[in-house]
Amino acid sequence: MSTFTPSRDSEMIDPRSQPNLNLARGLRILEAFDSERPEWGVRELARALDANPTTIHRLLTTLQNFGYVEHAKTSSRYRLSAKVMRLARRYSEQNPLQEVARRVFEDLSGAFEHSFYLGVLSNFEVVYTAVQDGRGALKISAHVGERIPLHTTAIGKVLLAAQDGAFFERFVRQAPLTERTARSKTTSDALQEEIEEVRRSGFALSLGENFEDIGALGVPLYDARDNVIAGLSLGFPLHLLEAGRLEIEPLLKLARQMSREITYRTEGRLP
Repeated sequence: MSTFTPSRDSEMIDPRSQPNLNLARGLRILEAFDSERPEWGVRELARALDANPTTIHRLLTTLQNFGYVEHAKTSSRYRLSAKVMRLARRYSEQNPLQEVARRVFEDLSGAFEHSFYLGVLSNFEVVYTAVQDGRGALKISAHVGERIPLHTTAIGKVLLAAQDGAFFERFVRQAPLTERTARSKTTSDALQEEIEEVRRSGFALSLGENFEDIGALGVPLYDARDNVIAGLSLGFPLHLLEAGRLEIEPLLKLARQMSREITYRTEGRLP
């Protein structure tokens, strides 16, 4: 049976509670297309969204007429069309942060052979807005638009630390602290203790908490009013740290240099 796991943003929103039910269902349809399920048939999508197939077919037809979905060439299944990229391009034009970050990643890639990430808070998850693979042998499969947990990732911890206590309480109450690896923190007390340390130190670590063999160091990015608007992380093979071939202090210095450079290029000031 086909399955669809919506983003946590949508998962907590009942389309029937929205002012426009059909619009809400149409947005859920667009979110159903991802790297794991790039194509959907009408009936299987209706089952995944718990909706009437006739309704889903009508909505898909409307999305097709507006150019946002299309029929796959070899079947009657649907997939996203290239027009979706127009919205992504407009977002990039209006929000230059990710393009600036990508250029900074490229400029400083000689100083760090592993991976670079930029992410923003989206309800109770992180969404990658810029990703740069490193030159090292170990590759971490990640892409722009991918959603990752707050509690097991360096970027997530940095962004969580920037929120107030009320947000943290909602997060631990509504978003399960899933055990991604044996090192993941799955209790609110343990996570809160770490988040308080992140606030004191100004950086976060994830050491095998999201993927067993991967470590990451994260720092915040600020706007002109010193608000945290994103998180930046450097990912690396965990065995390098454990073997003493990688040290946290130089890594932190590089991450903060990148954060300052991105802030300067987007805000015209140093944080």
